[in-house]
Amino acid sequence: ATKADFLLARTERNLLELKSEEDFWLAAAEWADQNGAHIISSSLGYTKQRYFWEDMDGQTSLVSRAANMAASKGIIVLNSVGNDGDSDWEYLGAPADADSVLAIGGIDPWTGFTTVFSSFGPTADERQKPNLTMFGHATTVSPKGVEMAAGTSFSCPLVAGFAACAIQANPDLNWDQLFE
Repeated sequence: ATKADFLLARTERNLLELKSEEDFWLAAAEWADQNGAHIISSSLGYTKQRYFWEDMDGQTSLVSRAANMAASKGIIVLNSVGNDGDSDWEYLGAPADADSVLAIGGIDPWTGFTTVFSSFGPTADERQKPNLTMFGHATTVSPKGVEMAAGTSFSCPLVAGFAACAIQANPDLNWDQLFE
């Protein structure tokens, strides 16, 4: 989205999954709203370290309620569905479980099928998730050289970029229209 401006917020703390990170996400969403953000693209998820699958109902976690609040203010909220599809958890995490969040899964760009790592739904209250999928693989450069990397953290920003382009092309598009 060539005319996009960006606000960047970090809500994670190192490799620990602290409960306060959900508070940080809420604060970042409020800050984004105060500064005129139209889209929030978020690549995080809170799962089995703090919740049971029954809690993935879009209402239990603070971060899911915060994401719904941001959406109620007209912000398009996208969140990666998670990378637990091939683990014992399997399911999406919060805030991807929120009803007003576009949960983005990963697909394999070579096959067009869902990647084995992409988490899935439905939510605990039986809503279908993910809402959309996009390529979950990327070519990256690291100190080791050029490498392939994978994760739904690659797919979510691609869909967010598409949403920004759609808004630029049609500024009268509202949240509900874009969501549909």
